[in-house]
Amino acid sequence: MEEKDFDQFHYHPQINKNIDGIVLVPKKNKANTQAIKIKEAAKVAFQKVKPTNKTLSIGISLSLIFLFSILPIRILESGSNMNAKAKEGFDKLGDVYQSIQNNDYKKAKSDLLIISKNIKEINDELDDVGQKNIVLPRFSIINDSSINDERFFEIVLSLSKIGNDLIDDLNFAENIKVSAPDNNENGAQLFLYLNKINRDLKSTGNDFNALKLNVSKIDDEKLNDKEKGYLALIKQNMVGLENYYDSAITLTNNAASLVGKDYDRKYLILFQNNTEIRATGGFIGTYGVLTIRDGGIKNIFVDSVYNPDGQISKKIEPPEPLKRITKNWTMRDANWYPDFPTSAKNISNFYEMEGGFTPDGIIAFDTKTFTDLLEITGPIKLARYDVEINKDNFVSITQFKTSIDYDLSQNNPKKFLSDFAPLLLEKLSSLNKENQQKVMAVLTNNILEKHIQFYSAVEDIQNAFVNLDIAGKIKDSNGKDYFAYIDSNIGGFKTNDKIKESLTHTIEIDRDGFPIHEVQITRKHEGSYEWPSGTNYAYMRFYLPKGSSVLAVEDFNKNSNINTEVKDPDIYEENDKTVIGMWQIINPGEEVILKIKYKSSAKISSSSYNLLIQKQAGIISQETTINLNYKNKNYQENFNLVQDKEVVVNLE
Repeated sequence: MEEKDFDQFHYHPQINKNIDGIVLVPKKNKANTQAIKIKEAAKVAFQKVKPTNKTLSIGISLSLIFLFSILPIRILESGSNMNAKAKEGFDKLGDVYQSIQNNDYKKAKSDLLIISKNIKEINDELDDVGQKNIVLPRFSIINDSSINDERFFEIVLSLSKIGNDLIDDLNFAENIKVSAPDNNENGAQLFLYLNKINRDLKSTGNDFNALKLNVSKIDDEKLNDKEKGYLALIKQNMVGLENYYDSAITLTNNAASLVGKDYDRKYLILFQNNTEIRATGGFIGTYGVLTIRDGGIKNIFVDSVYNPDGQISKKIEPPEPLKRITKNWTMRDANWYPDFPTSAKNISNFYEMEGGFTPDGIIAFDTKTFTDLLEITGPIKLARYDVEINKDNFVSITQFKTSIDYDLSQNNPKKFLSDFAPLLLEKLSSLNKENQQKVMAVLTNNILEKHIQFYSAVEDIQNAFVNLDIAGKIKDSNGKDYFAYIDSNIGGFKTNDKIKESLTHTIEIDRDGFPIHEVQITRKHEGSYEWPSGTNYAYMRFYLPKGSSVLAVEDFNKNSNINTEVKDPDIYEENDKTVIGMWQIINPGEEVILKIKYKSSAKISSSSYNLLIQKQAGIISQETTINLNYKNKNYQENFNLVQDKEVVVNLE
């Protein structure tokens, strides 16, 4: 990297006024960040079916097919033949969800064909008798003759056709096995499947455009608020579906390049230890280089991050909180920002400065992915170390073997992980079909819960990652309320798996419509002073809507060395958010209750209150309680935060 390349790095003067640079401010995310509430949408339209979120783009597409299809099906109450067809379609709906849940795509396709056939026959019957415009308004859940009910059927027909065209592609993962290095028996088959999916997606283009056109032309002038809510839900999901559709085409267009057809692709792999939590998932003590060629794994290299970090000649001043542990900023601490694309750019730049290549992409994992995979594979024996790794001891043994119990003469503390990685892949590649499907489900869930994140320097591919919500990006809340709590363990040992946390939001709406939040965080340290546990030093950041103001803080610390209550927290702007930063120190056996009170800038302008809560990558779960008091309305919701969550409260 040349000297001029340092011009790309920025930093906030509120935290560090002296530094010349490290990436901070990414391009504004223009992608739709509204959580697509498929489960909630389904509850509005029908109570019988409880969809799951085990697939990404195609799964959401199918959920939307069912959502749209059931609107006219469920309300058809007369006409014996039509009613019978509608009832059969409704009954099959639950079967389709269950079949997808069980990976039985053949049965899902069969049931979906029945639904599609019945809807089409109802439509044809009404056409035959010339009564569609007379009959449909009587049956519609939106009882207004101004609604063009034919468009609902056109929407249903388009979605049904798209669903039938794509249902076969749902079993893509079922036909691809995980291969060990140098065993690329599935490469050619992989390219055939990827090409088929790309062709299938493109073949639905006309139907998809017709679908968007029909949705946009539904007349909502005479709808009441409730009816407008239904239509808004449809349009809202259409935006999300379009993002997924476009992203799927982009990724399949670039699939051959991504998986190294005819040449090597090299990806930087980050192993983030979430027992020492950092903004994007955990401390990067270990990194790897994954080489892909012709759709298979050619090689895996695993190394200690301290090796490349020792090669950097340029001294870069770290963000102020990191100065507690280092005077120089290097790759191991480069995941400082919770916006993974920003941190990934930093990591790539540091790796190049330290003598590495320019990676084709970056993939970050934390420990949960490995423990979940080990639950499927069962124990793995490492004979040379006389140890057996399983889901329960993976974290403790790998920490011990890579930090304490290694050959000092070789100075290769990460050799244990280097030896473990190919054994894990070999075990995965030998699994039967049923367990291979479980592996794909585990990987999907880990992606959804931000234990796996992806970054590409190629703009189109990165935009697709963002649209698919697998990029770990700080989201735009689109004018709605927003909250993200980010914990960074700065020299606080491997303690985060020993600390139990719960959050309570108490929200009042002031007379001008602005939410006043009091957030209480309860932290209990259940560890000890024995390694790898100890005192936890946490620099905590709260990401709020831009322009929000702090009203009070309680039981936070001024900094990591002076145990006095903070009066002037760090306040700055980042990723179009206002950020509040403070320290909190907790010793083994202690329990502390922290409070921050602030006024959100997200003024309520409708009859509902919406709060988007983004979960920090690497966090397994956080017990969360929402208490909202507004006029005579008291709302409470309790949940474990395992994914990003949107809380919606009707204020009427």
